[in-house]
Amino acid sequence: MKKITLFLLASSSFLLGETISLINPSGEINNGVSPTAVSDPSVLGWSGNGGQVIKGRTDYGNGAWRLSFEDSQEIRQLTSHTIPSGASYSLRFDAAMFATGTDESVLIGGSVRNGNFNADSSTTDSRIFSDTPSWTNLTGNQGIEATRTNLPLDGSRNAVLSQNGTRVFANDTGHTLASGELFRATYQWYDAAGWTDASDRISVTLFTTADNTITGTRTTLQTILSSFSTTDSAYQAETANFAAIPASANGKRLFVALEGVDGDSTNTGFARLDHFVLQRLVGGNPPPLPDPATRVITADLYVNDNSTTIPIATRSFLFKTPTEGTWDHYHLAVPAGTLNTHVGKAIGIRFRSNDSALGNYQSVDNVKLDFLPAGSPDGAFTDTWNTTPNQVWIGPGYWANRLHDW
Repeated sequence: MKKITLFLLASSSFLLGETISLINPSGEINNGVSPTAVSDPSVLGWSGNGGQVIKGRTDYGNGAWRLSFEDSQEIRQLTSHTIPSGASYSLRFDAAMFATGTDESVLIGGSVRNGNFNADSSTTDSRIFSDTPSWTNLTGNQGIEATRTNLPLDGSRNAVLSQNGTRVFANDTGHTLASGELFRATYQWYDAAGWTDASDRISVTLFTTADNTITGTRTTLQTILSSFSTTDSAYQAETANFAAIPASANGKRLFVALEGVDGDSTNTGFARLDHFVLQRLVGGNPPPLPDPATRVITADLYVNDNSTTIPIATRSFLFKTPTEGTWDHYHLAVPAGTLNTHVGKAIGIRFRSNDSALGNYQSVDNVKLDFLPAGSPDGAFTDTWNTTPNQVWIGPGYWANRLHDW
């Protein structure tokens, strides 16, 4: 049998396509004030209803700023590219969901105090606490395993929690408490080896110490347990809303601890944890985080018809990761020739969201728009198997299911 080798080629420029120039695709060009409305002359390229640029909590190395829009608002940009006949298009972007009143108050999260556990850039799988910036093992043993790269949530490093008392992850937030303050923790965790789904849980504890050091004598403010594992061997999202800080903790330094909790006296279970975020909530009681099924971001390609925005290709996305401030990649692909009725018109991009009526908002970053001219290979796979003539049957005495030679 003849060996056939199939090569699949791809690149960041949409195979053999061309990149359409966007102005300020990540919102980095602005007046330096966070937040600033996209309608401000300093925010080049973008317009829309209520959108703004915000500094901080970006991901994927895309700079310090992101483009945001609340509830039923939108942001858009009309390019100078005119639609040719037979072209196909690819709109790619990163997106994350957030909640009003919490954005500027992240104490731990992402690269801030190593909330994503990726500050250790080693390619070695298993790493110990002394290799893990910002996190301390309260048991005192900094030589025990703290993180691994296997069983990942997003292809990166994650924390290894146990329920036998040997690992208590602790982090110094650097924040001085005031009575009445409110805090929220969000994270995702995975039930690993030896974990009993019906009884074992994760605990998140806020605490202070007598001498304001992480190893001092502890006073627990509150501990909130996770729900039980709902799907075996899978990550699930958790949210913990803490009660108001009591007057007795006023002026004290805030620390947080994470630990596995044994529920069936086996003490043998392990769990993984990633995307830990601790926020100080601004403006009173914490706004409820809605069901992720209600959080939608919609990407449009559009044309402008007599000053009216006309969508010509649309896709709505549920957020891949239902955790506030967690970024994922999204893609709107438009097949060749789909936009032929709009040939000669300038193409634009627009982002919008559904009205959740809860003061929540979405952010996008790293926006890229590519196109393939008519007749370009689009990466689709075809074959001519149906044109192969029937072969002569040589009889039952021969083995006709030939062995592969690769």
